[in-house]
Amino acid sequence: MAAPAFSAALQRITQQRGDGEKVLVFAPLVVVRPGGAGRRRKDSPGVSVRLISRPIRTGHRRSVIDPGGDAHPRERAMPFPLFFTDQEIAMKNGRSLVNLAYELERQLHSKKDLIVPSTLMRHVTDDLGATGLVINEGGDPAHYGVTPLARRQLADKLKIPFAYFERMREEQPGLLDSNVNTWLQKEEERRMLRTLDGQVRAVLSDRYRRLDNFDLAESVLPILQQLPEVRIESVELTDTKMYLKCITPRLTYEMAPGDVVQAGVVISNSEVGQGTLSVQPLLFRLVCSNGLIAIDRALRKTHVGRALCTEEDGIQIYQDDTLRADDKAFFLKVRDVVQAAVSEATFRQTAQKMQKTLNIPLVGDPVKTVEVLAQRYTLNDNERTGVLRHLISAGQLSGYGLVNAVTHYSQEVEDYDRATEFEALGGRLIDLPAHEWKGLAEAA
Repeated sequence: MAAPAFSAALQRITQQRGDGEKVLVFAPLVVVRPGGAGRRRKDSPGVSVRLISRPIRTGHRRSVIDPGGDAHPRERAMPFPLFFTDQEIAMKNGRSLVNLAYELERQLHSKKDLIVPSTLMRHVTDDLGATGLVINEGGDPAHYGVTPLARRQLADKLKIPFAYFERMREEQPGLLDSNVNTWLQKEEERRMLRTLDGQVRAVLSDRYRRLDNFDLAESVLPILQQLPEVRIESVELTDTKMYLKCITPRLTYEMAPGDVVQAGVVISNSEVGQGTLSVQPLLFRLVCSNGLIAIDRALRKTHVGRALCTEEDGIQIYQDDTLRADDKAFFLKVRDVVQAAVSEATFRQTAQKMQKTLNIPLVGDPVKTVEVLAQRYTLNDNERTGVLRHLISAGQLSGYGLVNAVTHYSQEVEDYDRATEFEALGGRLIDLPAHEWKGLAEAA
C-alpha cells in the first residue's frame, strides 16, 4: 500500500514590513571589514540573509508533521507532496525525502557565509591535529573548526601541497600554523568562507555564486510533482552535494525482450565548490534497478558571479537586483530542462544509445577489459573486482553487459557520491566512440 502524501515543515524566518505584509528571508552573509564588526544587511533578522536587494516572497502552503505522523497545515513553506511506495528500491539509496526536508531546514538556520580578507584570518592547530580558523570580526575573534574539504581548499588557495599540509598537521602543527599564517598575511585576496554548525566547510573565491540546496529544492520539487506518475527513487544530502533522482514510468523502452528501462532525471548541486548545479537524464533499468546518468543534454550552472565586495571603504556586499532576476530566470530554465530531460525524444535517444552497446561483443579477455576500464576511469582494486564480478555473473559479454556491470556495482558502493559517479560512468560508456570501445572490447 502506498504511503500517504506528505508536506515537510520547512520554515523560514519571517519579517513584518511597514504595510503589515510578512516576507521570508534567507541564509546569512556576514561581511568582515578591517577594524569593524561583522556586518549583516539591515533587513537581516540575524539568522538568514541572501545576496539580493530585498527578501523573496513565497505563497506556498505547507503542513508540519509532528512526531506522531499527523500533518498540521501552516502557511508559507516549501511543498513536498510526493508519494512513496513500499516496493523494494534497489538503486543506491540515501535518505527519505522527509529527512532531506528537515535537514535542509536545520542547515538553513545553522549556516553562515563570510567574506573575509585573508589578513583577518588566523590558522590554529591543536596537539591532536584538529585545525581551526580564527576570524577577527571587529575585535571579537570568532573560532571556527575546519572540515577536511575546507583544509584541502585552503591548502590549494595558498599553493601548499596537500600531502605536505597534512604531514605538518599530523607531525608539526606549529610549523603548519606558521606556514599558513605567513601566506595568509601576504595575500591580498578576499575569500568566501561557508560555515555550517560552527565549522568552515568551504574556502572559496569571493566571486562564488551561492545557489543553495534549500532554494533549489523549493523550486524544483513542485516541478517534479507535475511529471506524470513521478516517483522519487533516491535522494541524499552528502557533505559535498545534494541529489534528487526521480523516475517517471510513463516512458518505457524495451532494450531486449523483458529488459525494460524507464525515463528519469537527476538533479544535483554543491554548496561547497564541488560541482555545478546540473540536471541530467536518467535511465532506470527495471530488471535490476540500475540507474544510468546520461551525460548529454545536461543543464549546468556554475557558481561564479561578480565579486561580492569592492575596494572602497573596506568590504561591501555587492547588492544588485540582477542576482534576484538571474535566480528567477535560471530556475525557469531548470523547469524547462527537467521537462526536456524526461521528454520522449530525449529518453528515446538516450535509450537507443544504450541499446547499441548490445552489438559490441567483448571478444578479448573480460579480465583485461575491466583492467583497461579501471585504468581509464581510475577505479581502485575493490571497484575493479566488483565490476568484473557483475560482468561475469550476468554472463553478458558485450558492451551492454559492461555498462550494466558498472551501474549495478554502484549499488554496493557505500559512499553515495562515489556510487553516483558509477551511475554517471555508465552514461559516459554509452557515449564512447567506436575506437574507444574497440580498446575495451579487444583487450587481451
